[in-house]
Amino acid sequence: MIKVTKGDNIIQKIDYDVITKQFVNLFYTSWMTDLNEIILPKILRQYSSIKYDGKTYKGEDFYTLLLSYQTGEKFVINILKLDFIDSGSRRIDISVFGKMTKGSIEKYFSQTFILCNNKDEWFIKNSILIII
Repeated sequence: MIKVTKGDNIIQKIDYDVITKQFVNLFYTSWMTDLNEIILPKILRQYSSIKYDGKTYKGEDFYTLLLSYQTGEKFVINILKLDFIDSGSRRIDISVFGKMTKGSIEKYFSQTFILCNNKDEWFIKNSILIII
């Protein structure tokens, strides 16, 4: 006879919807105000990478790219649409569509994230950013 048990996998312990919404809120709020909010808890790591405008930025270059938006006029991001899918027990693929405003300039963007889990810590593995 086969005995069915739930096990002790992370998939039984987390709410992907909550994790995704918390991550997106933290990431974009930090991007607009203080990037230390994603650096200190190691959400953005040395091996995290982003592809933007045909170029891949990794680690500190990823951070520098995000930081460049904080200079000059106030930078505001509004999330218009968000969706995700869990990909196994330790990964979430996230897609975000929104509007960026800096001074009087408004642009739309699409960003995807691969968010991974390692011992109860979620971090950015990869991201693709398209600004239109």
